[in-house]
Amino acid sequence: ADVAVTTTVIRDAIYQWAGLFRDWGAAGRENLYGRGGIILPEVRLDIMPGRNPNPVYLSRNYTIYVGILASSTFDITTLGNPTIRFGRSLNAAPASMTNAPVARLINGDGLMDSLVGFRTFDCGFALTDAFGVLKGRFTNGAPFVSRDFVQVNP
Repeated sequence: ADVAVTTTVIRDAIYQWAGLFRDWGAAGRENLYGRGGIILPEVRLDIMPGRNPNPVYLSRNYTIYVGILASSTFDITTLGNPTIRFGRSLNAAPASMTNAPVARLINGDGLMDSLVGFRTFDCGFALTDAFGVLKGRFTNGAPFVSRDFVQVNP
């Protein structure tokens, strides 16, 4: 069953995955997700960069581009590219990348971002969806998840 992607759901999923990675830091240390381990960098994304709202058309099998935005605490080279998936919810993000990530300036902050693409039909979107979810792992094996709004059209 699909689960609504809320901050709590994301935090709890990260915590469950964190149990597999004991080398993150001292047990019991509070972090961004409210439970032990080191503070993981926030992964921000922009679905269909430069467009607002972020359209998804169910009737066309085209490439949905997702910009993964670098920040002062997040370097795109720390992404485990083969693990990146995108789709309609945390439990249903089936689509693998259709292209190798392309380094590109997306949001004008001077930091190199990453642009990846996913085929629409592989993402599993439904008319009632409000978010696209990107998930994967960093190169050290730690999980990440992020989301952005979408406007799903027939």
